[in-house]
Amino acid sequence: MAHDAFISYSSKDKITADTVCAVLEREGIRCWIAPRNVVAGMEWGECIIEAIEQSRVLVLVFTAEADASPQVRREVERAVNRGVSILPLRVEDVMPGRALEYFIANVHWFDALTPPLETHLQNLVATIKTLLARPPARRTASIPLSQLAELSKAPASGDPAAPAKTAESVPGRFEKTPSAPEARPGLASERPATAAEFDREASRDRPSASGPSRDVIPSSGERIRPGGASEDSAALESVSAGPGHGKARLMSLAMGGIVLLLVIGCLAFWMTHRTDPRVQMLQAKDFSHAPFDDPDYADCRNVQPCIKRAAQAVQIVHQDWNAVPYNSALLDDCMGYQPCLARKARAGQLAAVTDWSNAPKSLLADCMGYQPCEQAKSARVRPHGTQGASGSDENLPACCNGDAKCLAAKQKEGIPDCAYPSDDK
Repeated sequence: MAHDAFISYSSKDKITADTVCAVLEREGIRCWIAPRNVVAGMEWGECIIEAIEQSRVLVLVFTAEADASPQVRREVERAVNRGVSILPLRVEDVMPGRALEYFIANVHWFDALTPPLETHLQNLVATIKTLLARPPARRTASIPLSQLAELSKAPASGDPAAPAKTAESVPGRFEKTPSAPEARPGLASERPATAAEFDREASRDRPSASGPSRDVIPSSGERIRPGGASEDSAALESVSAGPGHGKARLMSLAMGGIVLLLVIGCLAFWMTHRTDPRVQMLQAKDFSHAPFDDPDYADCRNVQPCIKRAAQAVQIVHQDWNAVPYNSALLDDCMGYQPCLARKARAGQLAAVTDWSNAPKSLLADCMGYQPCEQAKSARVRPHGTQGASGSDENLPACCNGDAKCLAAKQKEGIPDCAYPSDDK
């Protein structure tokens, strides 16, 4: 079965590749992805080559792992060799090495570096549908120039001025089959005329423009009727249509059969998908608490909760957690991912501190954008015992905690106070 898109990826990026496959198939684009579509009993390489040849587009899930994968490089090379369109989908901020740059440097890239991933996949779907809407390049059978010249010079069957073709005019065209049976009266409707007999009889009965037609000596096994034609012409007179009529009818029947097979295949796929036990299992499963590495993400079968949860898992795995602030929505559901859980725990530690004047330096190292921590960090830049402009030796604390005298002294010295905002008390 032919596919629309072949998905090439590194095995370490399987979650991302499965998400891409699920979104494309949800939009009606037939995808081939390993190992799901590898036929049991066939060699891996043979399946890959056959799938690339039957696809119109190759979607490359490009990451640092894909750039270093020899299998991905082979798949891209085969696709370029077969004339398959390449669509690189870059989900990591890396550049291709020389091996892949040779094949994909001159094509348009899809950058999916910023979340959510599904927004970028919709643009990818639109591009693939545009490419599929174009007619594929077809190879036409070549006809020798000698045959074209002969066909262009061939006169119509009803033209009385057309020159006759004889066995000497076109060598080898009007040779009689050695084992051809002898025509007998009364059997004209039982034996169809061959193409060679048809051409031979037409050349005998067609008069020449320059004079009487040349006599063609009948071969052994033929009997001449009184009118000058052999008895084989009686069989030709019973043929109501030429060879082209039979070919057209055969082509029409073949096209009808193909359409019928497609309809039956679509109905069978719909019935199978409707009663698929995996689809029923995925629809009954609660994905709201599924971890980031749930194996069901590998084949969501167009079940929306599974697809959305898988996309969220991809976003969490590729997130730079060192730059996530304390109030980010990403910390609400870490899906069991350890870097996210560690960042969430640190945000909880910052929120639990009540006296930032005595806070340990380890908390001030990374404030995660938390304002009380940032103020305490900036206040510690100046030592508490620094003498002010008035010459006072009074030591001012890091936080006045609402003391009017302390606040006035700090305002006079130009020292910021670390008072908590009202919403953070």
